[in-house]
Amino acid sequence: MALLPFSPESKLPLVRANLGSYTYPSASSPILRDVNLSILGGSLTLVTGPSGAGKSTLLRCINGLVPHFSGGLIQGKIEVAGLDPVQASPQQISNVSVLFSRIRNLNLCSPV
Repeated sequence: MALLPFSPESKLPLVRANLGSYTYPSASSPILRDVNLSILGGSLTLVTGPSGAGKSTLLRCINGLVPHFSGGLIQGKIEVAGLDPVQASPQQISNVSVLFSRIRNLNLCSPV
């Protein structure tokens, strides 16, 4: 197990993204364009916007689901806790979690 070089008290960005674009494999145009963000460790960050704006896609890019499971083309750079989710394996980036807005539909604990 590797310890991340970040703590909730850190003033260093935990997430940095400088994306030119992301395009799904079957899409003719990018869903994300010109995304630049920096999120400090320990902060609470909300991603809001209308349906279809790319909120879920952005979060999937941050937690490594894109492109490992969705495919597609990312142009630009993402860094999460010092790792590039595009280059890192899903196991390496698996400590990144996303909570979507329909929390009633989530199973947060599995029965043992």
